[in-house]
Amino acid sequence: MHFKDKHQLLEIAVNQSSEPVVITDAQLEEPGPHIIYVNNAFTRLTGYTADEVIGATPRLLQGPATDREMLDRLKEALKAGQYFKAETWNYRKDGTPYRIQWSIAPVCTHDSGQCIDYFVSVQRDVTELYNARQELKSETKRLNAILEAAGDAIITADDQGLIRQFNPAAERMFGYSAEQAVGSPLSIIMPRTDAERHQDYVDKYERTGSAKVIGVGREVEAQRADGSRFPIDLNVNDTGLTNPRLFVGIMHDLTRRKQAEQERLHYYANFDSLTGLPNRRYTLTLIDEAIARAESSNLGVAVFALQLAQLDLVNLGFGEKVGDSLITQTTTSLRNRTGSEPCFIGSSERGRFIVVMEGVEKSAQQLSTIANELIEGIEFDLSGTDAPEIVVRARAGAAAFPADGSTAAALLGQAESALSLSLTKDGPAFHLASPQADARLRERLELEAALYKALERKEFFILYQPQFDMVSGKVIGSEALLRWQHPEKGVVSPADFIPMLEETGLIETVGEWLLNETMEQGLAWSDSDSGEPLHLAINLSARQFHSGRLLQQVQSALVNSGFPVHKLKLEITESLLLDNQTEVLETLNEFEQMGIELALDDFGTGYSSLSYLHSFPLHILKIDQSFVDGIGKSKRLEELLRGIVGLGYALGMNIVAEGIETAEQFDFLRDLGCPQGQGFGLAKPLTASQFSSFLTSSAFSR
Repeated sequence: MHFKDKHQLLEIAVNQSSEPVVITDAQLEEPGPHIIYVNNAFTRLTGYTADEVIGATPRLLQGPATDREMLDRLKEALKAGQYFKAETWNYRKDGTPYRIQWSIAPVCTHDSGQCIDYFVSVQRDVTELYNARQELKSETKRLNAILEAAGDAIITADDQGLIRQFNPAAERMFGYSAEQAVGSPLSIIMPRTDAERHQDYVDKYERTGSAKVIGVGREVEAQRADGSRFPIDLNVNDTGLTNPRLFVGIMHDLTRRKQAEQERLHYYANFDSLTGLPNRRYTLTLIDEAIARAESSNLGVAVFALQLAQLDLVNLGFGEKVGDSLITQTTTSLRNRTGSEPCFIGSSERGRFIVVMEGVEKSAQQLSTIANELIEGIEFDLSGTDAPEIVVRARAGAAAFPADGSTAAALLGQAESALSLSLTKDGPAFHLASPQADARLRERLELEAALYKALERKEFFILYQPQFDMVSGKVIGSEALLRWQHPEKGVVSPADFIPMLEETGLIETVGEWLLNETMEQGLAWSDSDSGEPLHLAINLSARQFHSGRLLQQVQSALVNSGFPVHKLKLEITESLLLDNQTEVLETLNEFEQMGIELALDDFGTGYSSLSYLHSFPLHILKIDQSFVDGIGKSKRLEELLRGIVGLGYALGMNIVAEGIETAEQFDFLRDLGCPQGQGFGLAKPLTASQFSSFLTSSAFSR
């Protein structure tokens, strides 16, 4: 092949190349080499024609972003006749930049090879590759920033179980630096048993493509550099990379969550949700701890059991929301009053509290003083509720270590035994644990057990307290009084068993029996002048009203006995009017519409309010014995009696004086204008047969 043919073939080949080719002369002095040849790929890339660049220097392609330092190195390499490879920014004819990677080789056309005649540059457009690399760098930078900032530990490992990446959170979590961890086996962060199984998991995944640990979050145990173990939530995924194969694990430390869960479980198991106080079980533990401290220091421990006595009535009358308010305010009051003492407060059950004071010896005077301060300090603000005026009293019992017991259970049992005696009606608000108190409590429990069988055994009987016309002296009726003949103890005081009937709910059954028995008996007694039955007064309890059956029971007793409804008088106490007033008012209105007269018993004691006299359909005021007893002893009480009688007349109500025992009392009340009365001075309560005889033989007159 001739030289000319070879030259043409070479030019055709170079022009067919997809890579730009530029040939310059070897002039290195300013202004530098001149372009003597470019191929078609060059013109396509740069937008210049061959005629536009031939004779020009390569500077024509340079611009602001061209690497000047690289050009200096190029010039030095060309002067030395060296091969040079580099990458920089060039610019097209329209001014747009492109990233070029090129290599330049010196060319000598003489056989000696002692001179350089040309430089041949083969170029490659790597703009897209460069942009992809930059995007990858940016993405890598973002990922690294995420790894750096992540609160969870992020660790990558290869299929050989070697750690490849260990972020700062992993350093903090496990106690290794990244330098220590990277290249180490994953077993450094695993308990030994897990480390032994780990490679089996990886091998199975390699064989089958499935493993329980891949893509599934689960709770496992991890190990720190110091050997301590802790729970983590682990999520492992395959990155999809294969050279090497990488797995990424994201780990969240569960230590705080576990601690919080344990604290919540401890709270729910040991504290009352309403008051936030330790519950009974946990309080017993705290008392035992206090006893242990007392034993080591030779000091005492006092345990007080407190209860809100009327809480059940409040719940029935005004709802548990008001009851809850009373309990939470009691809690606050107790905390405020015991804040400076070495003590703690517990919750035994709803409405019952335990106050434990350390360093307190068993002194009746000291314990009584403390108990009274606790009780009297309980105050309530019920504004915004339906019960702003109610009064709720607290009762207390106390026991002390070591006199009353050496364990928490013994001390609390003694304190609660004393409390149970304080809860009896009209008793003192505080009792101190004692053998006598224990005996009284056992007696009370035995009595309560016997009470359940008393009706079945027909141990209840009824006495009838005669009621008189204060002017004529005639017997006009009677008040039915429930009594209990215990087979061993004899007649039990009503003050002992009536509250038990109400507490146990037996009053509903016994009360129904009383209604039927008294009305059937009352029909046999008639007025000597008119021949009509004498009126009959029967006491009702709050528990009967709340049973929902009282109205039906009264109606049934009237029908079954035939007793005239207008001769029936039902007596209620002021405490009943503290309950759900809407419910009570509806029942009382029903009784009034039936023609039954309603009496307010023991007026002038308890929580007397004149609002009762116009809010409820009341027809009779019964003056309490405590007022009658003051006649001849207290001018102030006598004036109060005048006011009560005058008030009754002004409201068109009948007046009945209770507890008349002397002629002086009788004469004063009669002269005052009190129309009716009863009391031992007039006649004692009588059995049914005694009452019948009394009616025929009585010549009572004053």
